[in-house]
Order: sequence, then C-alpha cells, then structure tokens
Amino acid sequence: MVVIFNFMNEYEPAQRHAFKHGLVDLVTKILHEEDKKQPLVIEYALRCLELVLQSDIPLGDKASGLITLLLDWATYPTIQFDIFYIILSCLLALHKEEYTEAFNSDPSPILNYIKLMARLQYWEDQLSNDPEFPDEIDKEDVTRLIRSSRSSTITTVSEISASESFQDQFPAGSAFLNSIVQLLASSDSNLLTCAALILGNMARDAETCNALVREYQPHLSLVNVLKEQTQIGVLHAVGGALKNLVIGSPVIRESVIQAGILQCCHKFYLASVMVEVQHMGLSLIRILVAASPGNAECLFLPPEDDASLSAIEHILQLYTKNTEVPIRMEIGRIVVSILREAAKLPSAHPTRISLQHKTSDMSPLILEPVIDMLIQDKWPVIASEGWFALALCVQTPRGASAVADLTLPERFFQVLRQAIYQKSDRSNFPELTPPEKSRSVPKHLDSKASTQSQKDRENAFMFLSGFLKHNTFEAPRNYTTLFQRFLDGQDVTDALIKETLGVN
Repeated sequence: MVVIFNFMNEYEPAQRHAFKHGLVDLVTKILHEEDKKQPLVIEYALRCLELVLQSDIPLGDKASGLITLLLDWATYPTIQFDIFYIILSCLLALHKEEYTEAFNSDPSPILNYIKLMARLQYWEDQLSNDPEFPDEIDKEDVTRLIRSSRSSTITTVSEISASESFQDQFPAGSAFLNSIVQLLASSDSNLLTCAALILGNMARDAETCNALVREYQPHLSLVNVLKEQTQIGVLHAVGGALKNLVIGSPVIRESVIQAGILQCCHKFYLASVMVEVQHMGLSLIRILVAASPGNAECLFLPPEDDASLSAIEHILQLYTKNTEVPIRMEIGRIVVSILREAAKLPSAHPTRISLQHKTSDMSPLILEPVIDMLIQDKWPVIASEGWFALALCVQTPRGASAVADLTLPERFFQVLRQAIYQKSDRSNFPELTPPEKSRSVPKHLDSKASTQSQKDRENAFMFLSGFLKHNTFEAPRNYTTLFQRFLDGQDVTDALIKETLGVN
C-alpha cells in the first residue's frame, strides 16, 4: 500500500488508474480484515482512498459499505489520531457526495454516527488539553476538520432519522431509542442536538407522538435541556422536537407549561439573531397556548425570579427590537391565540376576566402586532386572523378602549376599506350578539362564509360596531369619524383619511 500511495501521490493519473483496477475493493477488504492494532497498512490504504475521493471519482454503490467500515474504525476506542484524522477527511468527502442516501433504506449506521459524535468531542478535548500532541499536527487545521465533521454528522443523523425505514427499525421501546432518550441527560451539546433531532424527526404523526410520550415522557426531558442549554443548535433541535410532540400529542400542553418552559423560551430570542431560531421559540409558545386558556394566562404570570420578565413581556420586548416580518407575524398570532382562548370561556369565568384585563393593561403594545398582521399583504390568512382578533377585542369596553389607545396608521384604514367594500350588499350583515349572552366564541366571529374575504368583511363590521358601541367616551374623534363613515357605507377616500388623521 505504501508503494501504491507513492505512485498515486506523485502521479495524478495513477489515481484513476488505481480506481479502475479495484482500489476501493482492496481498501474495503483491508478495512474488513486488518487488525486494528496493526495500523501501518490501514493508514496507507486510507491515504490512497483519500486521494481518490479528492479527485471526485464517483464510487457508486460501493460508498455506503465503505462509510459503514470507516465509521467502525473511527469509533474504535484506541485508534491512533493520525488514522482518525484521515478517516474524518474521507467521511467528509463521502458526505459531500450524498452517498448517505443509501441509509434511507438501512438506517443502522446511525448507531455509529452517534458514537462518532462522542469521539469527535474526545479528540477536540485532547487537542485542547494535551501539550504533548505531535508538533507536526496543525491544531487549527485539525480543529476545522473536527468541526466540519461534526456539522456533517449532525446533518447525516437528521437525514437518516427522517427516513421512513428509521421508525420501522427503531420503534418506541427499542434499545437504540432508549439510549437516545437517555442522551437527553447528557451535558454534551452535540449529543443533545442529535438526540433532539432524532426525536423530532420521529414525532411526525399522532400515533408515534403518543407512543413516545407513553414510553419516555420525552417532553419533560426536552424542557430540562432548554433550562440548562444556550447553544443555538441545541435550542433549535430541542424546540423542533417539542413543537412536533405538542402538535402530535396535544394532551402534553399543560405538562410542558408546568415543567417550566415559559421561563426559558426567551433563550430562543436572546441566544440568537437567527430568524429561524427566534421563530421556533415563538411558534412553540403559540402552539402551547392554542386550545388552552390556562396556558394563555401563564404567559402573563411573573416568573419565580421576581427580577425577570414574564413570558409575554419577553415576547413584546422582542417585538420592539425586531423588524423581521415573520417574527412580528408570529408574535401577532400569539396575541390572537390569547384573545381567542379568552373568548371561549363564559363571560364570568375568572380566567376570561383575567386575560381580558391583562391584555388591556398591556395595551397598546400588545395589540400593535395584530395591526401589523392586518396591514401586511404577503399572507392573507394571517391578515384574516388579525380581523378576527380585533373583532373579539372590542366586544368589551376594556378591549375597545385598548384599541383606542393604538396609533393606527393610514394603511390600516385603507386595508379596512378594502375588507369592507369587497361587496356592496350589506343585507346579510349579522347583528352584534352581546358577549355576555354567549358561552363561546360568537357564531358570527366563526363564520361559515364560503370565502375568506367574506369572513374578513364580517369581522371588520363586527370590529366597527363593537368599537363604536363600547368606546364612545375614550375613542379619538378622528377614529370615531372614520369608523362611523365606514359603518354607514359612506365613501372614505385616501384624501379623507389623510385629512381626518391630520396626515400631510
């Protein structure tokens, strides 16, 4: 192998020539048969393979078996570092060629990928702590290779665990999955990321989610990870796993809240400026609040540490500092969920009263994201949620007063006009039902209209009626004038809007 390597290293055409004459088969045979305690032949066999891979010579069906062998060698406890280094280089090249797609039908190599993560951490620690590391090794190059390999390994673990065959081979209760859940108690951020990715990829349907919850209660372990970790990759993976579990098994919503997730969700916003990570945290909160008035109320509760902000205060603080539209939309949707859950309760229910009071007390800031939902034109469904929320909000004097505190932009009135004047016939305009007589969301606010625009129109009229009825004293005169004209079906031009609002 030394002679072959020297030829290939000095004469590039020899690399393809060696490949055509069975080099990969020879390397595979050596990896199968050689004693791991006799590294010289292995080292040069791997160096030959590395040259072939650097030449971008396609390996075809031989790649997956080769990867499996390389993983076996890389995770051998007493492997020498120089061999480990070459193996990493080979694996990185093989991953770039997407040869791991073969594992979609045979996910068993994921076992060794998890072990590889531990070995990567071991060698990185050795590199940092061992002053007697060989001088010829460039520590910066090695560190870069280890980190690239770690990123590549995490991606591969995610891809394999997302395959259809994965759940067939590793169902809930299997020894492998038991070990993955146990990894959630690890302090190694990389192992935590892998474990969360695997669980999140498995939690794609209600049956699997319920099985995971029954077998492991993984949502509680995931919340504990969030409490301890701040590393972005861990947060993203854990948030995704929790989100999928809550969607698939809604019964765990309350226990996730009780486990203390609201006290650590702000990490999604503070630990990263990445929109994807911030959005993950917000989306998780919105899903936890949905269909749970009790969870909605928990957003307003002060944390155990009185010096800290409540969950909703953290969210609104993010709103004031962040101009990313997806983030602002998701914050608006959280507010919509709060208003919706409050409206589902009887009018005298303590939680309903509490939510309405707390929402109005935090106005106008808490309602500003809802206005943002309305005036954007990229997502019509989100705009419709905004009209629904405003219609709910003004069904009480407190809510109408909260809206009156808003500084409504010119664009809001233009969007209101667009929603109302989509149809000229107002004969089917539903009468306002006092919320005190309803034990659930008023039917006219859950219209069965055939089109979304018709629902928007009805909710816009509900908003106008409720606002003018419940806030006759505190409503700014310019708002009252325009809203009354809209309700009466009179013309409201851009010029009139500007004049009434005092816009130059």
